[in-house]
Amino acid sequence: MAEQKQVSKATAKQDNYAHWILKRLLILLVVTLAMLIIGLMIGYKLGGGNPFRVFLPSTWQHIFSFFH
Repeated sequence: MAEQKQVSKATAKQDNYAHWILKRLLILLVVTLAMLIIGLMIGYKLGGGNPFRVFLPSTWQHIFSFFH
């Protein structure tokens, strides 16, 4: 019975650690995405345009046309 409690505690500790890692990765992803969007808006504004035009599909078609 004592061994089962130790195994259960070890499993709970691993689950807690995995939850902590996943939570940190999700936070990192959200912050990275927010910084990307803010950076795109600032860059577009510095280029002389309306910063909200960065969300228009025509803007992205123009950007991707440079790569084709």
